[in-house]
Amino acid sequence: MFEEHMTYEDMDRVIRKLEGENDFDFHKVARMLSKSDLKMYIKAYCEKFKLEESDLSNNKKAPESIFIYWTYLYKY
Repeated sequence: MFEEHMTYEDMDRVIRKLEGENDFDFHKVARMLSKSDLKMYIKAYCEKFKLEESDLSNNKKAPESIFIYWTYLYKY
């Protein structure tokens, strides 16, 4: 779904569209994305907001959707 040249903003637009189409069920959206898509999105998010991936394991440093996507990347 995502391509290497896509910016965070490009990926975020795709994710937000999927979220809107799926009643903001972040779990459903996470299952729709491949592991490589999740990894690219998480990496771009961290770069954009100057976070480490380890920061995402704490739900207080990231929005619920990012926390769920990070969880699906590493726990499922």
